[in-house]
Amino acid sequence: MNTATVAELGRALSAVLSSREPAIVTNNGRAQNLIVNVSGMDIDEVVDLARSMQARASLSSLRGSARRQRLGELSIEDIDAEVAAVRAAR
Repeated sequence: MNTATVAELGRALSAVLSSREPAIVTNNGRAQNLIVNVSGMDIDEVVDLARSMQARASLSSLRGSARRQRLGELSIEDIDAEVAAVRAAR
């Protein structure tokens, strides 16, 4: 997979867009965008692809957050207590 900084993208946009290989665009060393060639796909397929990618990114973020908070270590009793507390606060 290709990578390009925002500055590099500005200088070589047409080459990146015409490539069949995906490109990760970075800004200050962090991934910011993903460019994927969708030639040959109809608009509905592109929309489905974009939604699927967004859903996977959201799920990955949620899993990372749960790991950092050590939520996988909660017992059933802990979960029941948390649910009861939220319901009581309503």
